[in-house]
Amino acid sequence: MKKIIQLILISLIIISIYFVFKIYFKETEKKTNNNLSNKNIKFNNQIKNSNTIKNLKYEVILDNNKKYVIEADSSEITSKNDLEIIEMQKVLAFILDKNNEQIFIKSDFGIYNSLNHNTDFEGNIKISYSKGVITAKKMNLDFEKNIIKLSEDIIFTSPDSKLISDYLDINLITQSIYIHTKNNKNIIFQINNW
Repeated sequence: MKKIIQLILISLIIISIYFVFKIYFKETEKKTNNNLSNKNIKFNNQIKNSNTIKNLKYEVILDNNKKYVIEADSSEITSKNDLEIIEMQKVLAFILDKNNEQIFIKSDFGIYNSLNHNTDFEGNIKISYSKGVITAKKMNLDFEKNIIKLSEDIIFTSPDSKLISDYLDINLITQSIYIHTKNNKNIIFQINNW
């Protein structure tokens, strides 16, 4: 009889230990899983917000040994139709041609296409080059056509002149500046070898 009581007591102790461990570890496992899922949520949010990059800089060697450098204080990388687009804020850029002529560009915002390096600038645009300064609100830099197109509130200033216009084009190959009307047919002013 004594052995039966001992066997029952040992069985009860084992069963109670089993339930205590099952309840304790199951609760701990739930807490651990909750903590892990919370960490995953935070991590996923960081990934979603990780498209923002501080102090981004691109350096590109183009055809005819031209160099294009663009940098921004803050940038966000997005994808459109499998194409990487970089939206930039507080943008600085420069183009250096094979003759070491430089064009410096500054603007509030820019959208850079990583495939063809074309860039749209907007807001307080200032272009500085050896013979003058141009300011505008909008600018498109197209490396496929080798042209810079400026629009809205353009002020062209050189040592001997100041012109105001709605449209201005800079040909990067011929280094000519065309100031023209809205219909693009009438060239008001042309500067060669700027």
